[in-house]
Amino acid sequence: MYTSPPIVIDNGSDTTKAGFASEDLPSLVFNTNYSVGADGKVIVGDEEIDAHPENEVMTLMDNGLIYDFDNIIHNWRYVYDNLNNGYSIDPKDYPLTMTEQSWNTKQNKIKQTQIVFEELEVPIFSLVKKPLCQLYHMGRSNGLVVDIGSSTVSVTPVLDGIIQSKFTSYSKFGGDYIDANILNYMNSTVDLSTVVDQGTESYKNYQLSKKIIKEFKISMLNIAEDPINLSLPLEQQFQFTLKNFQLPNKQYVPIKQHQLEILEYLFQPNFSKLSPQPPSIEKPNSNGLSHFIISTLKNLESHLISEDPNNTNKTNEILRTYVSNLLITGNVSLLSGLTTRLTKDLSSLSYRILPSIRPFINPLNNFQVNDVNEIWDKKFNTWLGASNLSLMINDSKSVAMDNWFVTKEDYKEFGEDYIYEKFK
Repeated sequence: MYTSPPIVIDNGSDTTKAGFASEDLPSLVFNTNYSVGADGKVIVGDEEIDAHPENEVMTLMDNGLIYDFDNIIHNWRYVYDNLNNGYSIDPKDYPLTMTEQSWNTKQNKIKQTQIVFEELEVPIFSLVKKPLCQLYHMGRSNGLVVDIGSSTVSVTPVLDGIIQSKFTSYSKFGGDYIDANILNYMNSTVDLSTVVDQGTESYKNYQLSKKIIKEFKISMLNIAEDPINLSLPLEQQFQFTLKNFQLPNKQYVPIKQHQLEILEYLFQPNFSKLSPQPPSIEKPNSNGLSHFIISTLKNLESHLISEDPNNTNKTNEILRTYVSNLLITGNVSLLSGLTTRLTKDLSSLSYRILPSIRPFINPLNNFQVNDVNEIWDKKFNTWLGASNLSLMINDSKSVAMDNWFVTKEDYKEFGEDYIYEKFK
């Protein structure tokens, strides 16, 4: 039994969320990037990075996974140094839970575990998968988790609490892709070099992304309720009022048809000048959001039929379970109108492509639409679900200790293969 509450760290490509599992919301939310000076000193934290324009700003994550294991320790130490109302706490005194993507690699799991036990010296550790945390927070063990994040959009089928890894896929058409399209548009209309005129190039790009592009995305762009014909001029299809976005240097970015066009790239990325490849049926992750989800379901259907060709009722029931427990989450899912558009798209596409299941698509919510708690739910549901799972560590009737946690003693005794099997 552990008297200290577990600490939960959810590293995202954009922000890191951290806090005690006993809290209602994470007490620390900070940018996952770090900066490094000419002397090699690593700096973590929003205000700290802002104060050093002479530093290079670096990333820790790629495709939702940690890749910079040499410096991730600074992110985690920042948590322990600031979690307790700005006072430092000792990692040795608290169980630790971290989250991971479903496609995390064996090498990453082992390296992450090695760092937390050997450098942080935590007493007990758990690495839990984000989609399971997200569904658990909704009180479900079955569902289709659509996580629309900064660096990736992932679609994860979960059945009876087990991730169907073979059909889990992710694409890069998420928040960062939209940000790149915004930056491309801004560069075509104004001189951005004078907006942030001090600091290294990486620092300037960091400031543009954090303070300008994100605000532009929220305040100036809209998602159309229905698919748009991007092959025709949008001004022939819609009435637009010219808007102007004011930059810190008093310049204005004019925007008209791009109010709808830029966010439409989430659904039709092939129309963007930045699209890396044309959409393909064989590659679900080359498609826009709605077709990406439908392609995943179609692949699932094909697999289920091949496994049991004489039992179409079972196949249809499993597919129905997924679409009736649809969880749309992630920071980008908070964009106004996204859930409405996606629900309409999926309803239309499902009836045409998967007609046998007669789906009723009703996205999972703990709160009413536009309730402020819904915003926290979508922003932090991975952290919240991981926190709830972590608190089971002291429940004598729970399987959490045996199935999800590894003690430092077990790590030393059984080694890497044991770690991988535990967190598989």
